[in-house]
Amino acid sequence: MITTDEILELKKELISYYQPALTTFQAMERLYNLDLQVKVPDGFSKYIPPTARSIIDKATDNLITLNPTPHVDPRAQNESALKQAETLVAFYRRLLHKIDLVNEMPVFRAAAKNLFVYGMSVIKGPLFDPSSWPDEPEQAPDESDKDYEERREGWEATRKESCPILIKAIDPQIILPDPELRNPKVFIEY
Repeated sequence: MITTDEILELKKELISYYQPALTTFQAMERLYNLDLQVKVPDGFSKYIPPTARSIIDKATDNLITLNPTPHVDPRAQNESALKQAETLVAFYRRLLHKIDLVNEMPVFRAAAKNLFVYGMSVIKGPLFDPSSWPDEPEQAPDESDKDYEERREGWEATRKESCPILIKAIDPQIILPDPELRNPKVFIEY
């Protein structure tokens, strides 16, 4: 089994190996964000057309929809299997919606944007995150049953609305893939 020290040493080596790419990623991000240093003569105002950002945003919009459509094949051709497939499709739609609510941008849109800006895209997950569910409240010794029940109802409502499954599009600037593999399965995220 690999030790923590070996992972930290590997991280240093990978940062050194990927430094030219990381520098390029930073330049691409500055272009996308229109963060350009332009000398402007006195009496003139600076105008940077949003062409680069606009091209990437339009390409992203054309590549990906904001509402992925899950599909589940029924396990058999009977009423029970069809109902189960419909239930799973509804669950996956709701799950994708919940996951998008906790992210800054819908996951697949962010992944597509990263692909156009950086030339690579990484999606992390699905991961189970039990910390996204609040802990069940305990009744305080001096708390009335009514007050406790109100707090418990609030906890149950929050728990029903919380999504313990995380999926994120990771910024390629903070990951280090194994350079020896064409399609690495493991990355160091820092």
